[in-house]
Amino acid sequence: MRKASMEKLLADYERVSDDLCILDSADTTKKAHLETQLKTIAFFIGRKDIDKKDKKDHIMEMQHDNLDLSGRKIWIRDEFIGGDAARFEAQISAIFEHGGSERPITLVIDSPGGDVHSCLGMVDIIRNLPCKVNTVATGIAASAAMVLFAAGNGTRKMSKHSFLMYHWCQISWLSGNSGDIQNQAVFMESLTDKLTTVIAEACTEDHGFDWWKPQGNKEMFVSTEDALKYGLCTGVLDSTDF
Repeated sequence: MRKASMEKLLADYERVSDDLCILDSADTTKKAHLETQLKTIAFFIGRKDIDKKDKKDHIMEMQHDNLDLSGRKIWIRDEFIGGDAARFEAQISAIFEHGGSERPITLVIDSPGGDVHSCLGMVDIIRNLPCKVNTVATGIAASAAMVLFAAGNGTRKMSKHSFLMYHWCQISWLSGNSGDIQNQAVFMESLTDKLTTVIAEACTEDHGFDWWKPQGNKEMFVSTEDALKYGLCTGVLDSTDF
């Protein structure tokens, strides 16, 4: 192994170790994820008989347990948090390095949504890629996750019993004086416009996003059948998709 590769592994090991030390002990899911990363990095540091590229690919897949390099798939399973757009870009870069940038990438989404800025960052990344991005909804793609589903510019498929859910943008951090809160409310409306525009662009021309307007600011659940009718979904998952 080249010195630079070993130094990278050691740096990753130290970084993950530090993340574990400062992690909230109550976050058992993230703790288990970080521990898996740490064990994987330690394993490859100790191995010298594995091809350098295979080693790198294995490390990437284990560090990002929602990534399949060969299958060109990324699973979006968790709530969106700050930094997810950067992680998403790193996953795509790994796929391109492994198998080129021409063939489509598939996002498999089963998520409650979350951070709007991370979502819009991922939408921008998708729109600037040289390849198509297919999106798949299984279970539920809710809130910001529905927007990410709609951003797919290849196929957009749903499993038979999955749902999409959308609502107006919500902010939990309103604070400051009355002027600050008014500005934040205006900003929240502008974010809602950006999110609904992504969805509208995925709908068929005769529907746009007008079918949602009567719902106002209520949560709206969209079945696979309705998503097909509006053009949000281009097909239903079947055995050929697995």
